[in-house]
Amino acid sequence: MYISICQELLKICLEKEEIHVRKFSKWYAKIIRLYGDVFLKIFDLFLNYIEDEEKIASLTAFRFFELSKQLPLLCLLINMTAYHQAIREMRYILESFIQAYHLDDNHPDISIKCKVEIIKEAERELYGVKLIDKLQVKRKNMLKNLYFELSKHVHSSYKGEWKHVSKRGAVEQKFLFEIDEKLLEISAQFMVRVFDAILYLLIKKFPAIIKGLKDDLIKEMRELGMNMVTSLLEASNPNIVHS
Repeated sequence: MYISICQELLKICLEKEEIHVRKFSKWYAKIIRLYGDVFLKIFDLFLNYIEDEEKIASLTAFRFFELSKQLPLLCLLINMTAYHQAIREMRYILESFIQAYHLDDNHPDISIKCKVEIIKEAERELYGVKLIDKLQVKRKNMLKNLYFELSKHVHSSYKGEWKHVSKRGAVEQKFLFEIDEKLLEISAQFMVRVFDAILYLLIKKFPAIIKGLKDDLIKEMRELGMNMVTSLLEASNPNIVHS
């Protein structure tokens, strides 16, 4: 018997999204704004203001292009109430972006193939806190704190899924797709902070993006609490973030 797994999951996703929008818009709106009002506009600026020759050997560019697939998938996971899985994916996205930035920053003149070979040879040194310590950036401690907080959700633990199972006192099938406002809040806040960190590194690598930033986009980032990237913009041009 043929069953469309995608169709079945889509029904659940749309049902949960409608509830997220109707009952928990305070948190879900952050996710929508981050994707529609920030990411898509930055992506357009990246395409238009960064020359192809700058992108072609850049791991940072590769990871940023990947976000056009990863961010919608994060939204899908959250709407499937797979909050922990979404948070675990966010840690991977953050770590992979930091790795890409580090290699671009330290080896700006070598090919992407050579950079991948460095990952192959020194992979154990290019993840986690050891990797963040290698960065030449001012916001290293903020990146570490974010990485530590995301890491708390990676392994099976009481504060993860088991705490919520314990609250119910029984295992039920409907529990698998149960909306949890607190976990939605945590997921939304992590999405903002992870993308804030990513934009911070992206603009440090490709500062030409700043030329295309409009006041409404900067205001949106400030309202969302994207402090790393807005502080970088302020340092670059004190007038750019002040109305």
